[in-house]
Amino acid sequence: MRRSILAPLLALGALPLAAQAPLWTDPGAGSPGAWTFRAGAMAFASPAFPGSSKDRFLPLPVFSADYDGRVFLGSSLVSVGLGAGLRIVNSAHFSWDLGLGVGERRPERRADELAGMGDRSPEAFLGTGVRVHGGGFHAAASVASGLVQGAGARGTLSFGGGGRVSERMLAGLGLSGVWGNAQNLAWDYGITPEQAARRAALLAAGDPRLKAGEAGPYAPKGGLKEVAATGHLVLLLPSRWQLFWVLKAGSLQGDARTSPLVRRAGFASGGMGCSVRF
Repeated sequence: MRRSILAPLLALGALPLAAQAPLWTDPGAGSPGAWTFRAGAMAFASPAFPGSSKDRFLPLPVFSADYDGRVFLGSSLVSVGLGAGLRIVNSAHFSWDLGLGVGERRPERRADELAGMGDRSPEAFLGTGVRVHGGGFHAAASVASGLVQGAGARGTLSFGGGGRVSERMLAGLGLSGVWGNAQNLAWDYGITPEQAARRAALLAAGDPRLKAGEAGPYAPKGGLKEVAATGHLVLLLPSRWQLFWVLKAGSLQGDARTSPLVRRAGFASGGMGCSVRF
């Protein structure tokens, strides 16, 4: 099947928070009144979707752009991966962002658990977030509303710490939680009556992709979706290059955890890459 040339970029929208953290921890990045860019590549492994028993391995581009600490492309408090926005406030210990984030589509063929679900369109979220930081520690919160019909609204809360462990090495650890309203959980983990009918027909026909009890329908309630721990390690190299390693491990919670689409509530993802600032 033909794949869109945008697929690798849109896949960035699915990366966990840790995957972009090294781009935030590079001291001295940026110049007043000027653009600063970072570009590179990474190898990344993660579940096919949160809750899937199947993993996938992706080569991904790494990119961010920032103008004067006010306009950005790439990750933000609102979007991890492909996004853009404005930093309304950017002080020494506090920042406030308005941003737009885009995520990849979810084709049915990605995992056996999605049999009968049909292809889900790419997602887009518009939201705002704040971050307080100082002394190597930070806390952040964001809320975002889906621009695609049915995507709902979600919120995140995270805190952690990090800094230099040597002249050329940075490290950080964090904890995070993600919440969603009923519509948002249905977007990720719900099964409509129509989808349930298709899945039941596949089960009756002996389709090996589905197991007994996975047909649905399923209408989750809003609440906590996942909790996770994140970590990153960055090695600063000459000429503004860096090597980085990232890891995220966590577990689905609440009605997300009990969805018929979920075969593995615990998850882990991570990768390594390199990038240069210019």
